[in-house]
Amino acid sequence: MKTENIIKTLPALLFGLFVSVPCSHAANDGERVWQALRPAKTHAVSHNKISKNRVKANDVALKTVTRMQAPVVAASEEKLVLGEDFSKFTAGSEEEPDMTNILTSEGIIMHDYINTYGWGGIKVFQAGGCCFMADGTSSVLMTPVIDLSADNGNFNVTVSFRSQSGSTKFYVVGQSYGESQPFGGYVSCDESWKTVTIPFEGYGKSQTAIQFYADAPVFVDDIEITQVDGTEVEPQKPSAPIALPATDITETGFTANWQAVETATSYLLDVFYFVDNKPQYVKKDFETTATSETLSGLQSGCLYYYSVQANDGTLISDESDIIPAKNTVDAIDAPVVAQATEISDEGFRANWSSVSDASYYEVVTLSDYKIPSSGTFVLDDETFDKVTEGTISSPVYNEMEGALNEYTKYPDWYGVTTLLANGMIGLKNYYAAMNYYSMLYSPIYQINTATPSNVKVKISAQMVNCTNGTQLGVALVDPIIGEVVGKWKYVNLSNEMTDYEFTLDASNCYYISIGFSDPNDKYGTTGMVFIDGVKITQDIEAGTTLTRIYSDDIAYNNSIYVATPEKREGEQFYYYVMAASNGTEGDVVSSESEIMYVGQDTGIDNAGTTATTTITATAGQINVTTDKTCTLTVFDMSGRTVKQLNAVSGSASVSVEPGAYIVKCGNAVRKLIVK
Repeated sequence: MKTENIIKTLPALLFGLFVSVPCSHAANDGERVWQALRPAKTHAVSHNKISKNRVKANDVALKTVTRMQAPVVAASEEKLVLGEDFSKFTAGSEEEPDMTNILTSEGIIMHDYINTYGWGGIKVFQAGGCCFMADGTSSVLMTPVIDLSADNGNFNVTVSFRSQSGSTKFYVVGQSYGESQPFGGYVSCDESWKTVTIPFEGYGKSQTAIQFYADAPVFVDDIEITQVDGTEVEPQKPSAPIALPATDITETGFTANWQAVETATSYLLDVFYFVDNKPQYVKKDFETTATSETLSGLQSGCLYYYSVQANDGTLISDESDIIPAKNTVDAIDAPVVAQATEISDEGFRANWSSVSDASYYEVVTLSDYKIPSSGTFVLDDETFDKVTEGTISSPVYNEMEGALNEYTKYPDWYGVTTLLANGMIGLKNYYAAMNYYSMLYSPIYQINTATPSNVKVKISAQMVNCTNGTQLGVALVDPIIGEVVGKWKYVNLSNEMTDYEFTLDASNCYYISIGFSDPNDKYGTTGMVFIDGVKITQDIEAGTTLTRIYSDDIAYNNSIYVATPEKREGEQFYYYVMAASNGTEGDVVSSESEIMYVGQDTGIDNAGTTATTTITATAGQINVTTDKTCTLTVFDMSGRTVKQLNAVSGSASVSVEPGAYIVKCGNAVRKLIVK
């Protein structure tokens, strides 16, 4: 069960630096338009595209064999590449097909109705366990793009079909990527069910799709594509249920609710509360065929949560979102941070006050590390070793966009239309038709020097199913102004895993954007790029401080242990906390708490006073009183240094324009509004 990463988009703060930026197609080089900027919103989209037209082959009769005859190749040598029995097309009947739409806006059959995701179509409907193509003009059913290059491209297609009325031609037509001409033809079709096996010799390629259609309305069932040494396309598990808000909430009970999943035969419900951020189960994998469950006799004053999975009798879905059994709120207060405890080189416990109505908290830990010696410093050497799912030949699709924290050493890596393949992050431009390209974004790095050097990036990558001339693009982005610094740098990709090195412009605050372009894959249906590692270095002088997000955690109680197993000598950690709860239109998130330095008694209170330092604001200026000599730095909310005074002792003031600021004086940190 997953209890982490349930906040999809929350603001992060690095002295106001880690701000959301709008999705923008900012880098235009010729015909190339990539998103240099990290997107701020999440969108849902299917993973495949199909043409909205039939592929017309020559009007020739196909040679067929029946299933009962000897197969074209020995059965012991054949493997199933793709099979679909339409068992999830449960609505309607052959006498009265269900004409409810089951296609996405991109023409892909929805997850709930298909065993292997990626089937597409036009005017295809359910008919009680088989597929109905409603007319003889535009209706078409199409397989996912599959690899049929084995056995010199020889493969067999077996399909059952019948017409709705009278006689017609039933077409089985294929086309491979890079081939200008389709292949296939028709077999005769009447009102009786017929099953044929059609041998195709030499037509299979690494990206091939098969279409089925007719000159009149027809029913289709039991499609199998087999091949010697073929690789089977694995069935996909059912969609995760959408968990709905709890109802009938009392002091000792509530009703858990969720939406039905079309293919589910039952549901598995978990009900739990948290102790030290570990779930304590009241019900675990409770099986029910209903879409709600009423709980009673629970402990008063305890906040309970629930999640649910769908079971289709064979596979179990991912877990739904975790839902708190509490009423919605319109706003929520920020937590008050407390000093860290259990401090060692291995970690510390972050603490804060409980917030009434909070369902969970996000705890962001940052680090300041003073570079000990001048020379080339490694800011990141990410290998993506935490990716354990998928392979290059069968990658796992990530959500369309989102944080990659669970796959990286440090958080704040972000991806758009990414893939997973054991030890690698993949890119695929499957939404390129909307000018939305696959991108990998590094974390944001800040170094406090006025004379930064060039940034160097080494990327280990290879292209898969791409054409010659496919390019990897890398850019350095200023997150404060939201623009590329300098220009995009490009290199032609190889089919073998290769190290590519880039020298980018100098910057003291930036992140790296990585994308690719296949000139012959306009709709992003085939080409992929897999990245095995990203190493980012910069020449930095001794004494320079590097600031970055160290960890980003979700907590359900008012403390959490933050592990720091690779803490470097002198590395300073500090954290802030946000409270969150369920609102009527999504999560309600508080503002950030004050910043708490680990191992340092800052004594922050609401007046901005520490044991040795007081920070206040008056009209047009910021005032500091301190009994220690320190550096006073004023940042605006975008992270830029507005004013800096060295060797401040006693009282000092700096003039600033009206606005919001973050002020740091020694170890004291204060957020202010200057009028």
